[in-house]
Amino acid sequence: MAKSSVELTSDFHYKWTIFNVDGKADIKINKAAIDIELDASTQPSTPAYELAPKLDAKKFTISINPDDIDIQLTGGLVAKIANILIPLLKNSVIPEMIQQIETTAVTMINDQVDQDLQIYGSQEEIPYLGGVTADYAQVGGPQFTAGSIFQMGVNGTFFDSQHIKAPTGAPAAFALHDPKGKDAQGYLTDYTI
Repeated sequence: MAKSSVELTSDFHYKWTIFNVDGKADIKINKAAIDIELDASTQPSTPAYELAPKLDAKKFTISINPDDIDIQLTGGLVAKIANILIPLLKNSVIPEMIQQIETTAVTMINDQVDQDLQIYGSQEEIPYLGGVTADYAQVGGPQFTAGSIFQMGVNGTFFDSQHIKAPTGAPAAFALHDPKGKDAQGYLTDYTI
């Protein structure tokens, strides 16, 4: 769960009895909690013999207390209707917007992001280097260890896409996580070079 603050500025149009009110709303969300539950696995990639990451969003929720929202309205008749409009924004408009973001985020991760990871593959030719290609396919898939450490291995090999040949040696075998190391760790072996 992550906590953050957000500032938004928006123009608005509001019809109040016989008056049309136009103005600007500066909205500052002082505290927001975001809770995301993702399952990570692998899926066939491009090329098909390699693996790409696959994410499955189970939950994406944003929690905001209306008391943690500061709204400042500016414009024509805004001062006269602020006591009507601010509670409406805090208790109706912002929660509806958050609900739309939650739904859209899950759909985007499960559909668009996973599809892009599969289609665009796990190899990328580096421009202007005469066919030098980086292969960053997953090796073994993402996983959580018994100690609740997230780990994922990637290939990390560079090759000439115009003259492909199999390497002469086998990749080095090593643990993906050193319990005595830092929170974020990365390793390169002689095989990578």
